[in-house]
Amino acid sequence: MAVSKKPGKDNSGEYIYKKDRFGNKLLDEKGRPVLEHDLDEIAEGFVKFVKIRRA
Repeated sequence: MAVSKKPGKDNSGEYIYKKDRFGNKLLDEKGRPVLEHDLDEIAEGFVKFVKIRRA
């Protein structure tokens, strides 16, 4: 089980974006703002867990 500490949205449902040290939104390679979330890390941890369990 995992708990997200950075869900990508605030309490009002507004998206939270990663920012640089000047407060500007960080953009991905397609020019879209990058969400501030930890869901990719949770998914990677789950994949590692499954691989270990199968070994």
